[in-house]
Amino acid sequence: MRSKRLRAQRRGVELVKKGHYEEAKRVFSNKEIERSTPVSIAAYALTMAALGKDVEIAIELCQKAKKRDSNNPIIGLCPGRLYILCGDKGRAFKTFMEGLHSNAGHRELTAELRAFKERSLPPIRLLNRSHPLNRVLGKSRTLLNSDVKEFPDMARAAYLYASQKEIKLPGRACLG
Repeated sequence: MRSKRLRAQRRGVELVKKGHYEEAKRVFSNKEIERSTPVSIAAYALTMAALGKDVEIAIELCQKAKKRDSNNPIIGLCPGRLYILCGDKGRAFKTFMEGLHSNAGHRELTAELRAFKERSLPPIRLLNRSHPLNRVLGKSRTLLNSDVKEFPDMARAAYLYASQKEIKLPGRACLG
């Protein structure tokens, strides 16, 4: 009986790794999840979050799994992916880094960390990154998925907007 349950849990973990959350939900049993392995608990929590269930409970389950086995890289992977699903990239990055510290060179953790790209330079470099113009231009650059150098009129428009709103800019050197 126990080996059957362990096989089902392993199958559920494999389904979660592949992103087949509906099938994984059918494999995991709500009643038996408390007695499951920490990896199964973390995978079940990720399944709950991916299917739009109670995210707070999913986070608690991940923390419970981490307390039971903090050295397993999968337990660092599932909460990180859960945080990405919730939109909290900061906590996801921190979780992936913690998992990588205990399991240096883990392939899936390093792949997840590579997904976090370095920040590009602000569109108007003479202004602070948090300046409203840089924020608007940066968001529009992201939406357009292109570089401001390809759209010099956008930078000029931002400069004109700033002059109309009496926002002091440090000069026209950045507009070329």
